[in-house]
Amino acid sequence: MNNTQEKWLDKHTIACGRFSARLTPQACARYAADDPDACKGCARLTAAADDTPKVCSDEGCEKPHYARGYCRMHYARRRYAGGKVRTAPRGCQVAGCQEPHCAKGYCKAHYQRLVSYPRKAKTDGSLNLKFSGKERALLERLTRMAAANGNSIEAEAKIYITACLDYYEERT
Repeated sequence: MNNTQEKWLDKHTIACGRFSARLTPQACARYAADDPDACKGCARLTAAADDTPKVCSDEGCEKPHYARGYCRMHYARRRYAGGKVRTAPRGCQVAGCQEPHCAKGYCKAHYQRLVSYPRKAKTDGSLNLKFSGKERALLERLTRMAAANGNSIEAEAKIYITACLDYYEERT
């Protein structure tokens, strides 16, 4: 039996001392109703007889229990989040941005850009450049040179700019 199956059994069945087996809660209740004296020492029945009110199991919450160990609010949060619990406040997902989260993973400014200009918005921190004819030709030339030399386009652009500056310094 693998670990997932064991976890499921621990969650959905009860260890019965009377039958030395694991029973569903419904089967346990049926056997307890048939012969209550045989199940007197059962941990499930003694826990059910405990009259202390249950409270939310979330840290610092004292609200009454609603479902699965949580109060209404924490149960709804976990259900909405798909069982995930947010532990720390989120920040903007744009690289280098330290602003707090506002909506859909972005800070207020980046989310506004995304909503206002969805085609122009870049969320990875890169530039959104548009090239004219001559600039596009230069970019294509740099791309070919980078592929031929095994460099990145950025490295090839630095080499090209340095060569151009050296050339103009020699001429003046």
